[in-house]
Amino acid sequence: MHRLQFISIDPKFCSTFERQLKTVLKNNAAFRTKDEELTDLEYYGDDELLTTSSFSLKLDTVVQVPKFAFPKAEADGYFSPDRQDFEWYLFQKYLDANEQCAEEFAVIRPLELRPIAEGFELDTITPSECYKFHMAGRHIQGFFDVWSEKERKWQDSDGKWISRRYLVDMYNRIMFPLYVDWHYWPIYLKWSFDKYSLYGLRLYAFIKKYPSLIKESGERIFTPYPPILSQIRHIDLLTAKQIHHYSNAIYVENNRSFIRNPTAVPEASYLDEEIRRRKRKARYAEEEVQIPKYVSSTPLPPPPPASQLRPSPRQSIDSLKQVKQTPIKQSNQKENMEKRMPYQHQLL
Repeated sequence: MHRLQFISIDPKFCSTFERQLKTVLKNNAAFRTKDEELTDLEYYGDDELLTTSSFSLKLDTVVQVPKFAFPKAEADGYFSPDRQDFEWYLFQKYLDANEQCAEEFAVIRPLELRPIAEGFELDTITPSECYKFHMAGRHIQGFFDVWSEKERKWQDSDGKWISRRYLVDMYNRIMFPLYVDWHYWPIYLKWSFDKYSLYGLRLYAFIKKYPSLIKESGERIFTPYPPILSQIRHIDLLTAKQIHHYSNAIYVENNRSFIRNPTAVPEASYLDEEIRRRKRKARYAEEEVQIPKYVSSTPLPPPPPASQLRPSPRQSIDSLKQVKQTPIKQSNQKENMEKRMPYQHQLL
């Protein structure tokens, strides 16, 4: 109940995200019309930066994520018109973004100082997983690694025992269960993933822009918050006023992490502003959005002939807004995810 109450008083994020999701779903299912191909970090992010009070590499939960402005929505489709292997295209783009994020982060935090947690081993995402999340409007960003538990397994809807795999953010080690279908995540877990996926783009941009500032601050950047801020279950966050006081305390601690506050760091805007769109326009503004065909490891029905397509791009996208899912029989799930998932305290 505590988690749901917190989400209910985060209306600015939830309402803005729902509005932006419509644009993301449309673009994620469309071909690019511009000549230039962007990286994932360029396509989903922008150049706007966090302030030092909103930058944190010491998060225990997504509740501690400070206020930040949404990245601008790209005014173009995602897929390359020269590619038809969409799953592999997404997989290759993820690998490039993951390498890019790791290289930038290694400048301030070498790999030997952030070993994988005990009981886990490094795994990798699959092309089909990239595709499912992407077509649901939740593109897996490059700052997510994949970890797998060495011992415990999970029984899926087919009765097979599979590895418990997690999306793990490389900056704060926030974990999300990849072995459970997205559509069956609890509402607080979906909210956490949506919010952190956007915040992580802001972290990447700040790390890339100010590596010297972060290195000068040393371990202070990574020192955990004091217990009074990290023990969320013992804090009342049921009203907007309580959330405001808690957020201010987070801002103060974030600023203390830096040896100095550079004047070059711009003031951040917040979520209640209208969604801004990039000014870069497609080559032909009158062009209809081209919708890529489905490519999946499971057979899907062929698309209708071009002569039967409706003229409106938005109407044409309606059938592509979510990936077709096979219903999961809950009776086959032998364990309760919320009770048995490790490190659940990190999710909220």
